[in-house]
Amino acid sequence: LIFLHMGRTFFFGAYKYPRELNWVIGVVLLILTMTMAFTGYLLPFDQRSYWASIVGININGTGPIVGPYLSDFLRAGPELGATTLSRFYAIHMLLVPGAIIALIGAHLYLVVKLGTTAPPWTRAERPKIATPTRELEAGAENGRANGQVTAYDGGDGHDAGAAPA
Repeated sequence: LIFLHMGRTFFFGAYKYPRELNWVIGVVLLILTMTMAFTGYLLPFDQRSYWASIVGININGTGPIVGPYLSDFLRAGPELGATTLSRFYAIHMLLVPGAIIALIGAHLYLVVKLGTTAPPWTRAERPKIATPTRELEAGAENGRANGQVTAYDGGDGHDAGAAPA
């Protein structure tokens, strides 16, 4: 669902001004979601999760500049062991969920503040400016609608507003 949401957001152009910060927060949320998946995979601590984490940590270690440091940080020692499991648990249960909750709050705040982006195939109507003529038209329309509701008797010949006897 996250990838579909990111694709729709990209397709609609919601990363453009004034929603750039919301796009960046969304990308960080995507990265944190993948981090949750990566750290949660080791928690059963069986053979499959052990070797998958070895591969994942080694892939992280090939990154430029920070790769070896990140690999050493994640491994928490020369080999995967109890310290690594504790570190992954803390990251998975404390660090990443806290960041996700905070960023979802910021993401939703910006959506409410800036609004959503309309699909590219629709044209946004310009808001009507309140003028005396427009206000008279709106008042006449409201009066007509109120008159219809008041005059309607329910179709059964009885006055709809009268209390039963």
